[in-house]
Amino acid sequence: MNYVSEEPAGRRGWFNILLIKKNYLHHNYCHVYTPTVQPSTASTIPFCHRIHSVNDAFRRVLLFCTHNNSFSDEFQETCRIHRAKMTESIEQTVKWRRHEVEEKIGLDQFKNNQLWTENFYFVIVSDSQFGYIKPPSERDSKDWKIEMDKAIFAIDKINNLSPRPQFLVVCGDLVNEMPCNEAGLNELQINDFKKVFSNLHPSIPLICVCGNHDIGDIPDENSINKYRDHFGQDYFSFWCGGVLFLVLNSQYYKNSCNVEKFAAEQDQWLTEILSKHEGQRIIVFQHIPWFLSKTEEEIQKKSIEKNISHKMLEKLCKAGVSHVFSGHHHINSTGFYKNLEIVVTCALGAPLGEDPSGLRIVKMYENNVIHTYYPLEQIPSSIKN
Repeated sequence: MNYVSEEPAGRRGWFNILLIKKNYLHHNYCHVYTPTVQPSTASTIPFCHRIHSVNDAFRRVLLFCTHNNSFSDEFQETCRIHRAKMTESIEQTVKWRRHEVEEKIGLDQFKNNQLWTENFYFVIVSDSQFGYIKPPSERDSKDWKIEMDKAIFAIDKINNLSPRPQFLVVCGDLVNEMPCNEAGLNELQINDFKKVFSNLHPSIPLICVCGNHDIGDIPDENSINKYRDHFGQDYFSFWCGGVLFLVLNSQYYKNSCNVEKFAAEQDQWLTEILSKHEGQRIIVFQHIPWFLSKTEEEIQKKSIEKNISHKMLEKLCKAGVSHVFSGHHHINSTGFYKNLEIVVTCALGAPLGEDPSGLRIVKMYENNVIHTYYPLEQIPSSIKN
């Protein structure tokens, strides 16, 4: 079984931060991986210069430059039309389906099917994070129009993909305001998230992954229950086209001091489901990745503690998990631990690296997986399997 990753289709880079000058890079790399052979470090070509230790002021400069570029006429017109539709129905209550522990996701013969059917694909976005781009001091506290417009445009593009994807995953940080900080803003951002993402075509299931901004850096019982009231289970599983997909709440591995019971319940559930389906095709979605490009990297404030990551990586590898898709760092990154590929997707809302806002298309084949990142205005209209 070969796994192929193409990163990314179109790249926006910073060549002169002082002049704040943008150029476009158009390189791709293709990483071919055979599970029987552990890839060497040299086999992966780094795709971007990552910004990890940037201070807040410099981050704001990057965000300002990234998001004050002029969008295409198509982008602006698409957003204008959909904002008008949302305004017309602003008084309507958004119907929202909450996740259950065992979900039934997919279209036609793929849905809830444990046997391989035929090739299919799905779409990943991450960190829509309404309210993150500008700090409250620089905008109206209830203004997250830029983030909403990007999500509106992405959903319009996804709705018009041919054929349609089996599902769309949002890999955490649906909104920016943590429930423990400002409950009022958190509610407003959640409502706007639901309004925007409810425009996803009814035939495309939406999968929401829990991020740290959705429940807090140090979640408690109240924040977990609030998330579940809005979105349903924060960890669950589903079968689609012969592949078992698992959704995890990664914050339980980052800091579970106030929710040890919830964390233990997820861990027991995960242990049981991995044991039951060991050796089958399994893919995991979570918000915080186990690492970025190398397991040896220095532990950062935003990362999961190394000994916990190592323990979980061993557990997933033993069960035969092939990929973990995540977000959190607002950049694109790929890396391997033994036969397991860790894929981090750039933010839909506010990217912090060289790649602009976009989405990832993941193609599932009987013996391999291909995933490609597309900037928003380079999303294809048709997908060939």
